[in-house]
Amino acid sequence: MREWRKSLIVALGAAMFVSCSQKQQGQGIDVSFGEENVFKSVNDSLKPGDDFYKYATGNWIKSHPNKDNWYAWGPGAIMGYANEEKFGKLVQDIASQNNPKGSPAQKIGDMYNLYMDTARLNREGAQPILPYLKEIDDANSKEELLKIMAKNYYSPFFICWISADSRNSRNNIVQVVQLFPGFTDLIFQSKEDFWLKIRASYENLIENAFKYCGDSPEMAQIEMKRVMRLNDSIYKANLTREEYFNPNNYHKMSVDEMSSLTGLNWKLFFEQYSLEIPNEVSLNHIEPVKKACRIFLDEPMEDVKSLMKWHVIDKYHRFLGMELYNEFEKFGDISKGGPDGRPRWKHAYDYLNESMPTPMGQLYVEHFFTKEQKERVEGMVSDIKHSLSEIIQQQEWLCDSSKALSLKKLELLKPHVGYPDEWNDVSGLEIDPQLSLLENNKNIELYNTRQIIKRRLNKPVDKDEWGMSPQTINACYVPTSQGIFLPAAILQKPYFDMEADDAYNYAYIGSVIGHELTHAFDNTGRNFDMEGNVKQWWTDKDIENFNSIGDTYAAHYDSLVVLPGLNCNGRLTLGENIADLSGLKAAFRAMQKANADGHIKEKYGFSPEQRFFITYANSQLFFVPDETLRVQTQTDEHAVPMLRVNGPLPHFDEWYKAFDIKPEDAMYIPSEKRVRLW
Repeated sequence: MREWRKSLIVALGAAMFVSCSQKQQGQGIDVSFGEENVFKSVNDSLKPGDDFYKYATGNWIKSHPNKDNWYAWGPGAIMGYANEEKFGKLVQDIASQNNPKGSPAQKIGDMYNLYMDTARLNREGAQPILPYLKEIDDANSKEELLKIMAKNYYSPFFICWISADSRNSRNNIVQVVQLFPGFTDLIFQSKEDFWLKIRASYENLIENAFKYCGDSPEMAQIEMKRVMRLNDSIYKANLTREEYFNPNNYHKMSVDEMSSLTGLNWKLFFEQYSLEIPNEVSLNHIEPVKKACRIFLDEPMEDVKSLMKWHVIDKYHRFLGMELYNEFEKFGDISKGGPDGRPRWKHAYDYLNESMPTPMGQLYVEHFFTKEQKERVEGMVSDIKHSLSEIIQQQEWLCDSSKALSLKKLELLKPHVGYPDEWNDVSGLEIDPQLSLLENNKNIELYNTRQIIKRRLNKPVDKDEWGMSPQTINACYVPTSQGIFLPAAILQKPYFDMEADDAYNYAYIGSVIGHELTHAFDNTGRNFDMEGNVKQWWTDKDIENFNSIGDTYAAHYDSLVVLPGLNCNGRLTLGENIADLSGLKAAFRAMQKANADGHIKEKYGFSPEQRFFITYANSQLFFVPDETLRVQTQTDEHAVPMLRVNGPLPHFDEWYKAFDIKPEDAMYIPSEKRVRLW
């Protein structure tokens, strides 16, 4: 994952954890599956060259039946559920104890208990949020509304955060961008029946939320229409997801220049936001932000107030009573194509990971991660980096000077495995169980944001700073810091198994490592030089060659069917698809080097090479409803699971050799037409 793209999500404190179930804690989850279970998944009645995903995973459901009707199902999903159960049980134990005041355990335990006290939440109802809504209602000018947004660190018009300057990666810079493209913008942009249905449900949610917070039915409908009208204008002016992430979206200027350009008093905004005026800012998305600022300035006060109030309700709904909470859950079920039925304790667990990542991360590492795991994965990273360097040297489309620079960039790319060397200081964070859940959350939110401002505003970049917590099941590449991050939670079964051989581990976690390393050289990462700055460091001819090969690969994915009438978006997913193919190649080469002495033997009737590809296919195994696949295809830069297998393998020569793939097989691509980017 190109997690640098989602730094704004990290800054806003959004959770990256994905997991949904109907199963309650205490029933237990079987996480014993390892390499022996992978090969029970193979459906040998199918030809590997016709649909390798189905061939390699076709019997998985037979050997792992979804007995409890989990919403999402597959090895990665089960890993998430198991992580929830073992860590959730630890959190519940802590919450049941009398912990010393000010300790991480006290903070975690008290917030968990507050989140789980639904009787209190129901008694309080909407009361905790009413002061924040009243503050908006009582404002007499747009200037006052701007102050309210800034001091509370939110805006329904644009996003502001602080991160590395992509043209001077040693220093941080304040960045202002349009609202993040994804699920919500399609509600306002798409005319497909699927999205029109979701839009109608969204309107109903807004109305019911305003009624819950005290509006009459008539007033709630008026406020809903105001919200929808302004959002229609904002989102229709926004860039597409592909345009949003263009690294050339960079426009450095002074605060006064940005005020003149947009008409908004940014000096006033930053005085409230950060207590210090930034030296410089980058207005990354000029036209969408200008349009959003004009909407804020020109639209009627009452309309702007309605949009701001909805933003606050949407942001804080989970800290209020169950009636409103259930309204949002109902909308989520419609948007996902069915109920996920997650119990309240799992939402509490997610919230703690999101809001207090440092104490939760320390707890996770202490109980669930070992020095031996860390050292073995670090060795794998070194091996895969070396294999990727050999692959770079072999590319005929890249000139010698650009190869040398690329190899230097790879050499300087730093792996971060498990957890940060230094933990963020959260000693000043106070949790008071006498306050409401929302008030405590507000204190956490303000504390975390002010800590980020303190560390980053007008300060040099800490290139060792983690944008992911150790308990996150994910991995990322950050080009401005020239690093990849592999949190402790992903270094567990099935992704990494200390007892399994290299054919298994290089396919599973090794493909993840290779994927993140390759992001440094995908269609976005290749714009960043060895110091993490956006600049042209390849020749014009190299860039032309890269783009030509990339266009071919994008067209390949455009031809792949997700659902009847819906194909993959090859341009949207290009970077992830490049990382899948090239990362897999690097991991496979590292596995072969590790097996130079032939110690990795045939097992379960498969050669080491065959086991590598079968294991990789199982690492991508994930079952969700068709509507979820539809949403992912239209909003996510990752291809859907089966295409992350059947998409890259036809371009991988060693796969043909391992399974004797013939021209008559459905997935066969002639050698001269295979993409050979890395």
